[in-house]
Amino acid sequence: MQERPEILNVCGKEIPLWCDLFVINEIQETFGSINKFERMLAGIERNDSGQDVRKEPHVEAVLFALPLMAREGYKKLALLGEPRSPEDVESLIIDIDMPFDKLAGILHRQFRRCFTAKK
Repeated sequence: MQERPEILNVCGKEIPLWCDLFVINEIQETFGSINKFERMLAGIERNDSGQDVRKEPHVEAVLFALPLMAREGYKKLALLGEPRSPEDVESLIIDIDMPFDKLAGILHRQFRRCFTAKK
């Protein structure tokens, strides 16, 4: 059975999220490194003594990842034979009805899914 996109409920609408190589490629081109992006999305920064500390996620990473993962989510549903009309994700960002850190966590979980072995 093929994996399905994760569904994000925003403002009463379902947005499919999917991270794949196309998303990873755009992340790498924009942020220079996949690791840098992940640290921004997860809110991990290195302090002056070289230790990693948890901070809040970077808005830039969330605003970058959400539309990309939604675009790929709609494509993945279409490949699974469930085409849906894409929502204007960027307009939905204005009305996000969940805590920012929870949204970042959902996007980070989807991002990490790209790097786990499939059984």
